[in-house]
Amino acid sequence: MQKKRRLVILSDLWGWERADWLTYYLDQLQGVYDITCYDSCSLGNVSTTDRNEAALHAQFMDGGLETAVSRLLELESAIASQGNRPVDVLAFSIGGTIAWKACLSGLEAHRIFALSSTRLRYETVLPAAGIYLYYGETDPYKPDEVWMRQMNLSCRIFPETGHLLYRESIFASQVCRDILNGV
Repeated sequence: MQKKRRLVILSDLWGWERADWLTYYLDQLQGVYDITCYDSCSLGNVSTTDRNEAALHAQFMDGGLETAVSRLLELESAIASQGNRPVDVLAFSIGGTIAWKACLSGLEAHRIFALSSTRLRYETVLPAAGIYLYYGETDPYKPDEVWMRQMNLSCRIFPETGHLLYRESIFASQVCRDILNGV
């Protein structure tokens, strides 16, 4: 029997505590992939006591992002030492930035599917992985066309949707189809 590919899933800014929408993805992908889910807040040692978006964001910007990248690399290197690499990554919002930076620091990823990862607009170096970006049309912080051209990337923009589009089952089905069909 052939070994399943690995899929690493990284949460958004809110972590997994309120992520019942994750089942939209797991239901479609778990038969094909061996899945490991990481809570971005836990990886970044970000306190979720104050469930305020600005407070969570500030913690990530004040060292939590770097902590999350280091912790992800540590956890994944232990798994990779068992011959389980490269991985595919499905990452939501801040999770996409964590995945991107981890790949630049040594995480072996075959493909990164980053959904609503708006902070990528500040990145200037492209990781050595297939990059698939998804954004809502009305998300004011999505990377602009100039950044896309400079990075030699394209993205899939979903009309009449905002930042949290990945929490919708219809959108999840489309992304999972892309993942399963190799885009």
